[in-house]
Amino acid sequence: MAMKCDKIPKWFVLPLFAGLLCMVSCGRDRSSALVRGVEALDDGSTERAVELFQAATRAQPDDPVVHMYLGVAYRKMARLEDAAGMFKKAADLSDIDARPLEFHAATLIELKKWDETRDVLLKARELSPGSARILTSLALVETRSGNAKKGERYLLDALRQDSKYPPALYNLAVVYRDENKDKSREYFSRYVKVAGNDPHVKTAQEQLWVDPASDLVKEAKKYMARQDSDSALYTLKKAIRQYPDSPNALWELAVIYDRYARNNEEAIRIYQEFIKRFPEDERVAEAGARLRQLVPSKEPGKRLSFRKSVVRDRDAALSAYLRGVGKREGGDYVAAIAHFTAAIEHDGMFANAFFQLGLSYRDRGESELARQAFLYALGVEPTMGGARYELAMIHIERKEKNSAIMQLTVLLQSRPNHAEANYLLGCMYEEGGRNPLSVRKYFERYLALAPDGSSADEIKEWLASNR
Repeated sequence: MAMKCDKIPKWFVLPLFAGLLCMVSCGRDRSSALVRGVEALDDGSTERAVELFQAATRAQPDDPVVHMYLGVAYRKMARLEDAAGMFKKAADLSDIDARPLEFHAATLIELKKWDETRDVLLKARELSPGSARILTSLALVETRSGNAKKGERYLLDALRQDSKYPPALYNLAVVYRDENKDKSREYFSRYVKVAGNDPHVKTAQEQLWVDPASDLVKEAKKYMARQDSDSALYTLKKAIRQYPDSPNALWELAVIYDRYARNNEEAIRIYQEFIKRFPEDERVAEAGARLRQLVPSKEPGKRLSFRKSVVRDRDAALSAYLRGVGKREGGDYVAAIAHFTAAIEHDGMFANAFFQLGLSYRDRGESELARQAFLYALGVEPTMGGARYELAMIHIERKEKNSAIMQLTVLLQSRPNHAEANYLLGCMYEEGGRNPLSVRKYFERYLALAPDGSSADEIKEWLASNR
């Protein structure tokens, strides 16, 4: 299956965190709090692990390992700033080991603090000059900072240190993908041979796959460049008949019906067929978002619509988005809606703009338009917890209990530590007289996550009365 032709696969470096557990058993004895913290972390009890690691740092403030473990626990809780602080402390305490610096850099990469990351990695490189992993991380930083050629040099240097280092091979294939397809395929091929079961293997194999319909798809695009949509449609339908397993031919057919022929009925049908036949293709999210625009709303007269921008302009989208945030914070929801709409029209895959648009309509009391905006956001980014939660709240307000339960259940699959979602789901089950064990599970989870939360006393009373 081919990836979308204008998307580049994400970079990656080998995870640092998997190998940390051995640091407790290796070398000096560690405090019992540290050992119990590692056990708690391994069992998934992250909050308890944080408490134990904090105790260990107080008991052994000069031990870099205890600070590193606390950093890992913070990172698992998505407390990235706190995690970065702990890794920096560990690095300050260890001037011979590059690993604390690498942990610090890995967290700064998640925070997208590229200049600070570069400084940390250069220090790590001084301690471990032959590390292909550090060189690959430096390549990522330079590329993300706009220094593509410097990033390329770091990757080549990484392969001089280790010619079979999978992340460097993969990322060089990505670098060369647009400018030198033969070289890109060479590096993807080398990567696949040494990557084992790495999750990026599938993406690399997709890059090596050659679409047998590619010549016909190119021919159709030439027709479209001459505004000959009839010939383009004929050519694409021919491609699909000859090569029914080509996702690219089907995708381009949907796009032509959608954007050029203006045949919404056919566009809807083909987008739906695309999603059904190629569910793992990364264009599925875009197809879903477009379907939500094309399928009429259940409430006539209340339907979101956006002008389609000819060119995707992320800078203009971000500027409009930030203006919208300012207006919404000031309570000017009408102006906020106008700015968020402009952001979406500049970049139709701007999930946060859809989300903020939904919040603005919600604040104005227009729940149907808010619902549509949240659905758009989820079409682009299905794991967006805020949009999923707001959608559940709309269903609750409308007394659509089953729909609310479905949205909350999906939300907890990606964000199990969402306290309010656990509380609301418990309430939904309790009101429906459903399995009291499920109610208890969600209420107890809420208490574990928010022991001082606004609903804690209410839940304690219910638990005491339903033993």
